Amino acid sequence: MRDPESRAYSAAYLAEAFERERGKAVRFRRPLSLVFLAIDGGGFPPETVRDHRAPETLACMVEELRKTFRGSDFIARFAHDRFCVVLPETDRFGSVLAIRRLRKTVREMEIFRFPGRKLDLDPVFAPATWPLEGESFADLYRSAENKLLRRRESPLHRLRLEGKTFWEACRLLASGADVSPAQGRSGRFSLHRRAYLRLVEAIAQDVCAIGDSRAIVIAAGPRPEIFKQICLSFNPGGPERCAIRIVGRSCETPPDDGNMTHFYIDDEALEENEFLLYRRENGAYGIFAAVQGEEVRGFHSADEWLVDAMTEKLQETYPSLGTH
Repeated sequence: MRDPESRAYSAAYLAEAFERERGKAVRFRRPLSLVFLAIDGGGFPPETVRDHRAPETLACMVEELRKTFRGSDFIARFAHDRFCVVLPETDRFGSVLAIRRLRKTVREMEIFRFPGRKLDLDPVFAPATWPLEGESFADLYRSAENKLLRRRESPLHRLRLEGKTFWEACRLLASGADVSPAQGRSGRFSLHRRAYLRLVEAIAQDVCAIGDSRAIVIAAGPRPEIFKQICLSFNPGGPERCAIRIVGRSCETPPDDGNMTHFYIDDEALEENEFLLYRRENGAYGIFAAVQGEEVRGFHSADEWLVDAMTEKLQETYPSLGTH
């Protein structure tokens, strides 16, 4: 039961397999996640949609994605421009990590070229987890589509940050250029250093209160030791402690302090800029700031699309930080 163009499983197979996997999830009390791929307009120039290379590119994408799968994962095509990856025994946070792998795989694909232009294939990924976001396939698909709609309102999309490097995007956010004072869950700020540090303290308190062992905090700037002191003052320990990564040029690298790891990175950009990225299963928060004496100006956001994309860009810029 295959889609003839992409060689992914068909919509009929997806409907049957989803019910089977949902039954297993109910029986064994395991999570089940779906990752929806939206390829708006097929990703192809209109005049070449009927060209044989367009289906061939989709088939290539499906084959490359399969290489990242576990034995129980599979991909199906259920609409002209929609695919679905089924991830058994995967919770919401796991689906976010899976999306990073899938996106990286597509980005590194060898793209077919049409005469005079490059064939772009840039699907957008949206996760949905059973039963948190719906009981039926239709419910989960609706949840994912709502996320895609929210993405269009995200600073990531509105400011066209997808194709920018981490520092290009960070400087644009921190400068406030083309950024309205408030964008939903995001906005600009200009604070005295003391007020800014109180904001960081509030995040550290949240880190300790949530107690999510798979959450991650990455903090960096010209004085990274301040982030360390703030985090330690709230004792972010215990069995469910999250990973904290402190980054900077002046950051000494003492032995790792439990869940806290120090990274010395010799980059001049860290002398004038600060950022803090906090990602957990049910939320995200990011600060992107420029330091001007005792004043800190920048942009902060609870938009998950933005924070996750910036975390991914950061880890691509500095591979030593690892992935999470």
